[in-house]
Amino acid sequence: MVLALYSAAFSFALIFSGRQPAVTMALVPWHSTAPTAIADRLMLAAAQEKFREAGGRDAPTAAAMTALLSRVGPSLPPEKAAPIRELALEGLSQSALNSAALRQLAFLEKDRAKRKHLLDLALRVSRRDVLAGVQSAEIKFLDNEADAGLADLDRALTVSEKVDDLVLPIILQASSDPEALAQIRRRVAKNPLWIERLLRYGIDNPVFAPRVADIVSAIPARSTARAQGYGQQLIDILVSAREYPAAFKVYDVYSPTRQAVERMGGGAFRPIDWQLTENYDAGGRELGAREVDIFASPERQGEFARILMRSRPGSYSLSLRAREVEAAEGRLTFNMLCLDEKQERQGASLSLPLRQGPMRFDYSVPPTGCGYQWLILGIGAELDSAAALIDSVTLSRTPARVAGPGS
Repeated sequence: MVLALYSAAFSFALIFSGRQPAVTMALVPWHSTAPTAIADRLMLAAAQEKFREAGGRDAPTAAAMTALLSRVGPSLPPEKAAPIRELALEGLSQSALNSAALRQLAFLEKDRAKRKHLLDLALRVSRRDVLAGVQSAEIKFLDNEADAGLADLDRALTVSEKVDDLVLPIILQASSDPEALAQIRRRVAKNPLWIERLLRYGIDNPVFAPRVADIVSAIPARSTARAQGYGQQLIDILVSAREYPAAFKVYDVYSPTRQAVERMGGGAFRPIDWQLTENYDAGGRELGAREVDIFASPERQGEFARILMRSRPGSYSLSLRAREVEAAEGRLTFNMLCLDEKQERQGASLSLPLRQGPMRFDYSVPPTGCGYQWLILGIGAELDSAAALIDSVTLSRTPARVAGPGS
């Protein structure tokens, strides 16, 4: 049912053949597509009116909408239905192989079996009739034949990229329903021709990026949609939107390795891999996968690296090793921020003198309100500039202390 609702929500955004169908009809009255083009405009107006009454494009109100194609046409008053029927019949009289006329008659048909028969005929005449496919999909969704309905949408996307802005939102909106998501993932696992376009749509329309994140693990490894660039763009969008669980879903699919804190340089999917910051006053520069040059100008300080973590509750130690230190009074800072339900709150905030050799920052992840964490490193200088080379980073979890007898 949810797929049918979203299908209806986008079906009538189509701009059909002919910018000036009335002019075409006047000049070439036997032109078979001109009557159906006008009929499509009338259908569009009727459906938009119903859709506005039902609450417009808002997804929450779509669940209660009555603007399904299978309901709009049969419920039209005679004065609105008659012109559509007459134009469809006129187009059909000009050519029996007129899929638009057949699906327009299906739009008006009250009898469910006859409606399905007319749509089947329309698709038999033209597999490229997108609106016939969308109407057919809706009926199949209402009949709990989700896979068959998705096959119709699949066909529409395969036939033409021009329908992407209509059909891709249907699929992504519907993926919020667990049953629909399972069907969509099964379709995506077949590596359809449109899967890269689905990813690009989610990237270009960030509100859909979390829905794309629910789908990406179904994409076959051989697919070109598994190219690294798609993963990085999605992660950037999702982290910026504080959709941290979704960002890690994408990371787990696209990253060739598990998150490795020890590689401060060379990470492909930042900021779930280390992200370096280089400003004029302070920052860090990548020298290799495990080496970073850090610096701060006199009397300046700033962040030089951060990483997004999903550590379990417990006690941790972040250890760094610095060499080639050039700083009389430079300092290294560490901040841990707790992230939960799109809220940030300060955890540990520590500072150590920038000195040659190992340094360690101890911190704790509390059991609640800290499902994800930012680890942020900074450097500061006093009167003289500060610089060093970080060539070792490790993160270790401190085992919980076991209370002894009598303690």
